[in-house]
Amino acid sequence: MEGAHYSIGKFAELSGIPIRTLHYYEEIGLLCPRRQDNGYRIYGSADLIALQKIIGLKSLGFSLDRIRQFIHHHEREKNLAETLHIQQQALQAARAELDRSLDILGRLLTIVQREGEL
Repeated sequence: MEGAHYSIGKFAELSGIPIRTLHYYEEIGLLCPRRQDNGYRIYGSADLIALQKIIGLKSLGFSLDRIRQFIHHHEREKNLAETLHIQQQALQAARAELDRSLDILGRLLTIVQREGEL
């Protein structure tokens, strides 16, 4: 894939990201594809890597503004690692809360099945 270049349509197809989203990511400064002489966008391997970072961080709940800071303002790796650790702790706390809720729900279902009501 090294040295490969893609039109926006092909890049959207390869990445699974809609063209409109790619346009938006460019508008807000997350992606910066090169432009051909005719003005058409051309995406390369570096853009695909950047897009994978965006998708990964977005799936972890980071805002697009925060992602832009990570990607383009070259925050120190330590800051990124600390932020990811904080996000990991938040997700673990949310999972623990969901586990508690599921446990309560399971007990309530058992009562309803045995008693026919709460």
